[in-house]
Amino acid sequence: FETADYALPQSLPPIIRKAIIALVYREQKQVLHLQGLGRYPRQVLVDRANEDLRAITTILGDNDFILGTGAPTTYDIDLYCSLSIVFYHDWAGEPGYVCKKDFPKLVAFVERMRSLLM
Repeated sequence: FETADYALPQSLPPIIRKAIIALVYREQKQVLHLQGLGRYPRQVLVDRANEDLRAITTILGDNDFILGTGAPTTYDIDLYCSLSIVFYHDWAGEPGYVCKKDFPKLVAFVERMRSLLM
């Protein structure tokens, strides 16, 4: 729960911050269970995510953009948005580190897209 504490106003009493975090955590856990993701062991989710990232890397190949075009398409922007959550947010933690280490082509893709969009 400590990682979520920074997102709440520090003017709130600590007990209120902890209560809010616990409520959000419980709700998100329930949502993930209802969506189906919360029903799988963590390792199954990690394996599936790695399979997806390998597939994206294969499709990207040596191209700068996902469809092999000379300029980004909406598919590239969508992929960038999805990947940037893992690459740029502190809360991604271990998954972000693993992605950066194991998928250098995706890192290059995200950096390329970021430089074009920012």
